[in-house]
Amino acid sequence: MLKETLKNLYENDYIIGIITSRTMEEYHELDEELSNISYCFKSIITSDKIDNPKPNKDSMDKLCSELHCSSEDVIYIG
Repeated sequence: MLKETLKNLYENDYIIGIITSRTMEEYHELDEELSNISYCFKSIITSDKIDNPKPNKDSMDKLCSELHCSSEDVIYIG
């Protein structure tokens, strides 16, 4: 159901990003299910992209910077 929801949001022009505690290499090694929907994410923030990964707010700051938005514009599902 999550996969369909993300596709629906993407197809309706919502901008979607992901924040993960995995490194980019670990992210790419994830199961096929996630790799099939990676195109939906305009930004992927991995732990190796920032100095202080989640739960520190640096992850959200990096996401907002890449998506050109403020944290008030974000719905965070964790």
